[in-house]
Amino acid sequence: MFTYKHIDAFRAVMTTGSVTLASQTLNVSQPSVSRLLNDLERKFGCRLFTRQSRGMSPTQEALFFFEEVEKTYGAIAKLEEIAQEISQSKFGSINIGSIAAFAQDIVPKALKDLDLIENNISTRLHTFSSRRITTWVANGYLDLGIVFAEQDLTAIETIYTSSASHKCLMLPEHALAQNQDSLDITDLQQNTFVCIPDTAEESTHKNKSNILAETSIAAANIARNLKCLALVDPFTAQFFTENFGMIAKDIRNIPEYRFAIIKPVGKQASQLSEKFVATAIREIEKISSKPA
Repeated sequence: MFTYKHIDAFRAVMTTGSVTLASQTLNVSQPSVSRLLNDLERKFGCRLFTRQSRGMSPTQEALFFFEEVEKTYGAIAKLEEIAQEISQSKFGSINIGSIAAFAQDIVPKALKDLDLIENNISTRLHTFSSRRITTWVANGYLDLGIVFAEQDLTAIETIYTSSASHKCLMLPEHALAQNQDSLDITDLQQNTFVCIPDTAEESTHKNKSNILAETSIAAANIARNLKCLALVDPFTAQFFTENFGMIAKDIRNIPEYRFAIIKPVGKQASQLSEKFVATAIREIEKISSKPA
């Protein structure tokens, strides 16, 4: 049976035309190359080269074998290229589920750091409810999920969890915009405000929300158009202060907004997923620096 050394020597002679140049290419001695060729010819049971004064002339058998060798070397080169791409996170796919609060700004910023287009990375972003994302992660349909943490997370693995104060969003001309940096939940009593159902449950013991919206993004847009208040998560608040000039204030006496990054139990995260999580956490902690 021949070895890779035999094939390397054969290929080097075929591409250079001589034992001398082949030995220089392989950085081995000429006798070593000659010995490997003689071994190969014995194993084949036929001559592969005709020795001439100006080099080596391949036989028909050698030409046929060389064609197959080149196919193999091409496949190996492709495998080496793929291995390098994988090691540099320049290959593969990532499947993410995110609640709207993070899909609006945090997730796009984290994805940007992956250089998706340049690195030919296939990406799918699903914007669902926390409950649906958790179910999909638990069933292995998603590589990662970003969810509201006030739910049962026992069926998945939590990578990261944190919390931050809810925010009250308003236009600069609103009366409460000139108040102190933070507001008490009771400060909203005499004002129309919009919030999502989960937040409404936390605040209805002191206030009654006039308008309910399914997402914080919808709540913020309603407040912006109706010139009222919106009780939202800090990430939605950051997006609307940066892009629409709204004012955001902390809300006291209401439970903090808790969130988590999750993955399937027992599934080894890819380098791509790990890089995404690291970047997402950096973006999150620019806004919230209170790890749980």
